[in-house]
Amino acid sequence: MKKTIIVGCCACAAAVAVTTQAAAEPAFTTGKPSAGLRLQYGIDLEDHDTDLNFYGLGFGARGGYTLDFGLYVGGQFEYFFGGSEEAAGIEMSANVWQLQAEAGYDIGLGPTFALRPQLGLGLAGISAEVCIDDMMGGQACGDDSETDFALSPGALAMYDVGPVFLTGELRFNMIMAEESANALFIGVGAGMPF
Repeated sequence: MKKTIIVGCCACAAAVAVTTQAAAEPAFTTGKPSAGLRLQYGIDLEDHDTDLNFYGLGFGARGGYTLDFGLYVGGQFEYFFGGSEEAAGIEMSANVWQLQAEAGYDIGLGPTFALRPQLGLGLAGISAEVCIDDMMGGQACGDDSETDFALSPGALAMYDVGPVFLTGELRFNMIMAEESANALFIGVGAGMPF
């Protein structure tokens, strides 16, 4: 796990270093509030006893403001539908939601393209349910949920296409739970500056 965290942090630092040197002008988001929606997929990086992916397909919304000197401050909510698995009369399902504050730096790479190295900090909730077939033909079910601190470094690429901008995103996500739930998020979306 430590190796995964180190690799994720080094990749984000390298992206910041390369793009900072390439930046020639302010980003098209500078000095503006913005809001956006996205569709994403979370790849569970943990070695669980099952093949169950706690994340899977998800959606998210974010909003914030990019200050005149490029600093972005905002927040985001995301929900992952998770997955389910059935084996030997036992059915398991799990999903994840997150609510985070975000900070980043918008780097202009031309009049219509910007890159935002960013860091999300906040809460993540994991919900799980286990159902076991009983001898009477019914099911006995139990569920559990847990809310923990989450850290999410990554980068967002933005391409301005007129009144909206398109986004592509890659993030490493760490939920600081008793049983860690690290993941890689890949997403696409659209936003609008105001």
